[in-house]
Amino acid sequence: MASSNKLSRRESVRLVAKTSAVLAVASQLGSKAHAAGRHSDPDFCEPVCYLSGTQIETRDGPVGIEKIQIGDEVAVHRGGWARVKWIGTMQISQGSSGWKHRSKPVVFRRGSLGDNVPNRDLYVSQQHAMLLDDVFIPAKYLVNGSSIEIVSPREHSLEYFQIECENHEAVFANGAPAESLFATEDRRRFSNFEDYSKLYGEALVGNMTPYRPIHRFSAVGAKIGALLGALVLHMGVDVGNPVLHARARLKLRARRITASEAFTTRRVLSATSAPPSQS
Repeated sequence: MASSNKLSRRESVRLVAKTSAVLAVASQLGSKAHAAGRHSDPDFCEPVCYLSGTQIETRDGPVGIEKIQIGDEVAVHRGGWARVKWIGTMQISQGSSGWKHRSKPVVFRRGSLGDNVPNRDLYVSQQHAMLLDDVFIPAKYLVNGSSIEIVSPREHSLEYFQIECENHEAVFANGAPAESLFATEDRRRFSNFEDYSKLYGEALVGNMTPYRPIHRFSAVGAKIGALLGALVLHMGVDVGNPVLHARARLKLRARRITASEAFTTRRVLSATSAPPSQS
């Protein structure tokens, strides 16, 4: 009977591995569209930015991204400091063509990526890539419904900011490594593009090499990934896909955090409801 169970598990592992190969192909379909953040609405440019209030680690310590200036130096994952070349801004108001589901930010709750990482809740756009397991993964692919969520803004407008350095970098936002502007995208999406033009000329797009590989899913790949993710999480199978691996690891971390918080709450309630000691 034991050998039968072992065989069943082996077959399951093979199935997951084969399906992962299909996923790898499917995730490449439409990847160019994802890289450019384009879709069926030509009037809407999906933001790839940090929400105002995000603290960026600089040579002078953490600074709100809305206060960073050209020439400031920010800490980068590769080590050392990188000079800020430009800061792009994007404002999206309720009722505008940009006020859509894809404009809603993703929140990474404190500690969702690691011990005290981020060190406070971090809000980024859905296409903004986080550095995990030495690869960049857009935030929307990491959503797990608990520690990482897409949230509806309480304000009537959103203000996004993005830092451009000479190279594509991973900066530290609320203590979490996340990308700077990957300037292969049309800078005209930013509200202050004219400021860039005055400084550097009409460079609509840049020519950058990603600091680390960027992994995305196509729409087809995302659906297959949702199915595979459950197998990765419950069986611990390594299917060789960094997005699935990161999703499973962060979901498991979220469950452990929730369980730990529930245990702590029970202890506190138990202690406060205990009868006084008899002397």
